[in-house]
Amino acid sequence: MTTISGVGIHSIGDGRFIYDGREVSFEDMVFMVQMEVINRVDEQFAAKFNEIKERNKKIKDINDILAMLRKYQNYFNKDGEWIGPDDLKSKYKSSTGKDVGLMKDEDKSKWLEFYREYCQTGIVDDPGISWDCAFSKADIDGFMENAKAAISNLNAENELDMMVLNRLGNQRNSYLQLMKSLLEKISQARSEAARL
Repeated sequence: MTTISGVGIHSIGDGRFIYDGREVSFEDMVFMVQMEVINRVDEQFAAKFNEIKERNKKIKDINDILAMLRKYQNYFNKDGEWIGPDDLKSKYKSSTGKDVGLMKDEDKSKWLEFYREYCQTGIVDDPGISWDCAFSKADIDGFMENAKAAISNLNAENELDMMVLNRLGNQRNSYLQLMKSLLEKISQARSEAARL
């Protein structure tokens, strides 16, 4: 007895088979086996597609936080001195003696949510902004480099998965063509046998 994905198949003679507990013709069995293979390919395709979709969401989220941080980056001059609004400048200096900025209240919740989801899970390395929502120019510059590297990695993974999707699509089409050709040959052979 042959088993395909846990489904038993065995011949009962005269071109009839037991497939998944049912009596079927040879043509029906071929069709069902091929459909099962195609369904497995479709499941793999859907899983890869969802992985790409999830990565695209991460890329969007990272780009959104980069856009938010760019406005703070512009509050520093090239030497790391604060030139932004006075109410967003911390009275403390960084460990290297540089000015430190503070996030607006409406941006703090966005940053903290991002930090939990992306920095604490290792998707994006955070060089120093973390929970306090305070930052030097070096902190923001470092985070932006890390975020761009994370986007690059996510894009590279998407490219690999797009190749897998392409292969699975071609595989599916090949199975469909094989099934069509096989059923046409079986039908032709039956027709010729009936004429004899």
